[in-house]
Amino acid sequence: MLASRSPVVDDTAEEAVHVATLFLDLVPVFFRMQRAEMKSGGSRSLSVPQMRTLRFIHRRPNVSLSEVAAHLDMTLPATSKIIDRLMQLELLTRAVDPDDRRRAVLQLTAAGRDWLRALNQAVQDKLSARLANLSAEELSQCVNSLVLLREVLKASDDDQLSRT
Repeated sequence: MLASRSPVVDDTAEEAVHVATLFLDLVPVFFRMQRAEMKSGGSRSLSVPQMRTLRFIHRRPNVSLSEVAAHLDMTLPATSKIIDRLMQLELLTRAVDPDDRRRAVLQLTAAGRDWLRALNQAVQDKLSARLANLSAEELSQCVNSLVLLREVLKASDDDQLSRT
């Protein structure tokens, strides 16, 4: 059923472009689902930059404000406002780096971890519901493709990080 949903491409380079195009077509769908869940967060409804900040700090605890600003591609003052708001919501803490007392580091609070966990679970539930109509074979194809794609992209991302 999945094979009939996309045209057949013979050349490997063209196939790679086709895969990249399909992947990029899915990114906005995922972000729309995530934003819809974030907006339904009641008193903890966060903006996309705030959510990206939480995700970044979750993946890289003890980062500095400058590192967050670089990740978001924002100025230090704009990033500082985001950090201040997340601290007001008690989703983040700022502490002195034990290795360098001149440096402040950012960490998620338990509430910040819980917020991310709840967002991830809500989006996962929505995605699961949409995928539930696929056959076992189609789901297996999806899993195999996504695992391979994750490995390729993660290896590329790891190489990029090691060069910086």
